[in-house]
Amino acid sequence: MHRRYGLTQTQYDAMLLAQDKACACCRDSFALMNLKRKPHVDHDHETGKVRWIICHHCNLLLGNAKDDPSRLRSALEHLKRTNAAPSPPPAF
Repeated sequence: MHRRYGLTQTQYDAMLLAQDKACACCRDSFALMNLKRKPHVDHDHETGKVRWIICHHCNLLLGNAKDDPSRLRSALEHLKRTNAAPSPPPAF
């Protein structure tokens, strides 16, 4: 798997250590996660450039947001609005 991104096992392990063995995105410890999958190599889909190592959930989050910061900011604002003052959904 790491070969796909041009990483050796030594480089992968060094990245994990540099991240304190935690997801670079959410900062949750990999040791405390119930991992069914190995942590993912986060990479730019256009350039292939490796960013860091992230958990499965953060990998899905970034992938579903299409690595678009504005999409992620909009989602964050939505959560802030709805968590601060929950209201019923609009009637259709």
